Amino acid sequence: MRFSYYRRPLFVALMALMAFIWLRERLSVPQPVSACFGGGYRSEVRGRVAGFPSPAGSGVSFAFRASASDPPGCEGLLFVRLKGEAPRLGEALVLEGFGSEPGGARFPGGLDWASFLRNRGFRGEFRAGYSTPLSAPDPVRRSAAALRDRSLGAFAGALPPEKAAVMAGVVLGEKRKISSEDRRAFQDSGAMHLLVASGSNVGFVTLLVYAASSLAGLGRRFSAPLALAAAGLYVLAAGFDTPLLRAYLMFGAGLAGYAAGRESGAFQGLLLSALALLLMRPYSLFDASFQMSFLAAYSVTAGLGAWRPALEGLPKAARWALGLFLMSLFAQAVLAPALAWYFHRLSLVSPLSNLLLVPLSGGLMLAGFALSAFDGFPLLGPVSAWAVSFFSGLFLWLVRSFAELPFAAVPVKVPSAIQTAGWAMVCFVLLHLPLFRMKAAAGLMSAGALVLAAGFLLPGRIGEVSFSSGYGGASILSASGRSSLLVSSGMSGEDLAGAALASGFALPGAVLLTCGEPGCVDGLGALPSAAGPGAVYVPAWVPAAGLAAAPAGLAAEKVWPGDTFSGGGYEVAAEWPEGQEGYSVPGDRLAYRFSRGGKSFRAGPGGTLEGQK
Repeated sequence: MRFSYYRRPLFVALMALMAFIWLRERLSVPQPVSACFGGGYRSEVRGRVAGFPSPAGSGVSFAFRASASDPPGCEGLLFVRLKGEAPRLGEALVLEGFGSEPGGARFPGGLDWASFLRNRGFRGEFRAGYSTPLSAPDPVRRSAAALRDRSLGAFAGALPPEKAAVMAGVVLGEKRKISSEDRRAFQDSGAMHLLVASGSNVGFVTLLVYAASSLAGLGRRFSAPLALAAAGLYVLAAGFDTPLLRAYLMFGAGLAGYAAGRESGAFQGLLLSALALLLMRPYSLFDASFQMSFLAAYSVTAGLGAWRPALEGLPKAARWALGLFLMSLFAQAVLAPALAWYFHRLSLVSPLSNLLLVPLSGGLMLAGFALSAFDGFPLLGPVSAWAVSFFSGLFLWLVRSFAELPFAAVPVKVPSAIQTAGWAMVCFVLLHLPLFRMKAAAGLMSAGALVLAAGFLLPGRIGEVSFSSGYGGASILSASGRSSLLVSSGMSGEDLAGAALASGFALPGAVLLTCGEPGCVDGLGALPSAAGPGAVYVPAWVPAAGLAAAPAGLAAEKVWPGDTFSGGGYEVAAEWPEGQEGYSVPGDRLAYRFSRGGKSFRAGPGGTLEGQK
């Protein structure tokens, strides 16, 4: 891909639109909350089910587009939690219940549910006690739902649960039934993108139908619309998420140009799809799915477009293998800041693992579509089921094997703006290296590396922050920005590790536990790999069972009232709880005073700083 592509009007228009959306978000005054979501009033809403329902507690949750409400104020896209039986996609309903404003993140690195819903176009949540059907779904949505149900039913009937869950992800992007262990394995092996229905899935359906139509003697003017219609039905059946819509719009632009006898180009299709989605849903710009989908597509389109001439002289097999390696390398490099921001973890084996997993996933997708089509047929059904079972087992084994390799994945902090800018410069040179002159490439790469290094050398956040979750409270403190102290009253290790990596503070050099139960100490299990504290301080009366629960490599030091130690640039003194002195029983809790430069403040037994609870 030539540099001139970045001067095209569509690219300039996309950059201008993104800048406008970003500035509007930063400068606009928040709109007052509708009475529907903030007043606790019982409301009645009418509309249609806009997404496939999924189990949620004793009921289901789904997207619902409300066209009218009584009293007014609930119109728009709602995230509904409904008690009782699941409705059908496209079904018109009357719901009665209460609107609510979703909450934000409870701790650094935690899910910001309010932003998640807003970025995907939802106005708020609606909790409904019951629903009244008004009309059935239209034929297109009924067909999409039937296609989805047939595929999921075929996988569940022919395969063990873990293989069925993987097939649902590969074919339809449905990941809800994948276990947390396998989800982590896919992430660490760099194969999580293979569980997202996107370009390869849409392309497979489009090209399959187009080829069948061409073989039937239909010209391109008829084959292209049929292929797009079939792909549209698949996109609807797979949940019409952002990666699917992006891929569908790209293929639509490409096929439209081909049918008209013009070459539209992948980059042009990428720009058109991004513009269309942002015009329809501007807040998608801040959505992780939108960002990662388009960054991945951009990395492959720009990188392979620039490197393709350099690979032309290689043998076909070498060209294919190197192209696949570069595709994975480019995607992982460009996505690195987003992966660090949203998941705090990077896979180091993905460029190698994808050499095997990407081709295998293509065969797995083909076998999955065959099983969906031939399930219940004599001979073809059992043969398809055997093929899916064999290849899904091999696929899952490879994913787990790559994930278990030493240093397969590493935890990473959320990058700063300076680090992101430096990394972007390095990635731009990497993607377009064959187009650069050697001196220009070396100069720009060096400049990017210097900016990136400066970002690492600058101190982190200075100050204190307290937060809590369902497992307890915690605080992170830093007086210098060079190291921090993590104080916890028993939050889970995963939450603590996420907070340490996402808070903007330097990684903790020490951890202070304000509780002593085995479950409290065991909560540090995720910290050694993520934060690597050098010292752990615990109350003096922690029982032997509590100390035994500490992860390997973490030596705990007991603290008595009156003892002092240093952490995060503060001098910390253990004190009796207010109003108590002398001997304490194990049920008591210490308070802690933090001092620096003549100023001091306390943290209570709950792990949170006074005044920040």
